[in-house]
Amino acid sequence: MSKMSRVLTVAALSAIAMGAFAGNAFAANRFAKVKIRNATHGPIHYDIQWGDDNWQACTVWPNQVQHHSWRYPKPNANESPRLRIRFDADMSPITYWHRYELRKDACPDTSPEYGKPYVFVRDGSGGRYIDLKNDN
Repeated sequence: MSKMSRVLTVAALSAIAMGAFAGNAFAANRFAKVKIRNATHGPIHYDIQWGDDNWQACTVWPNQVQHHSWRYPKPNANESPRLRIRFDADMSPITYWHRYELRKDACPDTSPEYGKPYVFVRDGSGGRYIDLKNDN
């Protein structure tokens, strides 16, 4: 193999490798996504609502993560209905509802590493109450 052939081969292989990495870096966003982690010692029951759809009952177990996503109608649309959450923030028999509208991340797929992170935590008042916080 001549020196020129070797140089062209190395250049071609480098271009292929760089293209493979660049393809992942610029993947089209196809989903709006959140992930909700439970940093408490008990299961957390909550409801999620996308736009005007029906509320969906969900549970996230201690030290686990639940993922919620919305598929865009076309790649890079980056628009989705509002996402709301409601949960009983009082861990006693008394009900004290918290409701939030959640921000979402635009993501290329629904892999676990993607999504706007949130975490359920005890609020420090003797362990009776929980809240949902940004997990950044």
